Amino acid sequence: MTSLPFWRCGNEPNKKAISDAFWQLLEERPYNKITVQNIVEYCQVNRNPFYYHFQDIPALTEYSIQEWTEENSKIIVNLERRSNALP
Repeated sequence: MTSLPFWRCGNEPNKKAISDAFWQLLEERPYNKITVQNIVEYCQVNRNPFYYHFQDIPALTEYSIQEWTEENSKIIVNLERRSNALP
């Protein structure tokens, strides 16, 4: 596993960075094998930033799926606009 911090110069990771770590870990192992410890090790921080943003892994999962859905919805809308603008 490659551990790369998602932030710069001592800033604590934000929700997005923790979510990105979660997605990366999902590529490496099954959901039921991902722990808070895995996530914070990947982010190279202690547990405090995780628990500041999320109650537990299911809360992180819900947030991550909502963010993914919103991001992809925006992409779809933009693609639809482009296709409607074509002659």
